[in-house]
Amino acid sequence: MPYDTCSPYLACSAESDEGFCPNVRSNTECTAANTCSTCSTFGEGCTHIDLFPNASIAEYGSVKGEENMMAEIYARGPIACGVDATPLHEYTGGVFTGSDDTDVNHIISIVGWGVDGTTGLKYWHMRNR
Repeated sequence: MPYDTCSPYLACSAESDEGFCPNVRSNTECTAANTCSTCSTFGEGCTHIDLFPNASIAEYGSVKGEENMMAEIYARGPIACGVDATPLHEYTGGVFTGSDDTDVNHIISIVGWGVDGTTGLKYWHMRNR
């Protein structure tokens, strides 16, 4: 499993003509140069790294419930979670509150949690993996 900074999710296949996908078609081959780069924050380009870092998974299992999920993330890092991703197609940012649907059609990683300072609404911090 690559580190979060190594493998940004592009959602582009070799056949995709959506959005910016035609511009990244040459980068769809899965190599260290195309999946793991380091980028400057000062306007310089990205440079691939020579060694593709990864992490191994030593143990796995299932957890249910808010407190158990938080304890697992705190103790061992991100957890996989099934979601209904259909309402997320229109997501543009902020705390998502659009669906209580329990259908699962996508897997994401939950990497943390928080509470909105303005509304007090609890949320999960997730990434698309």
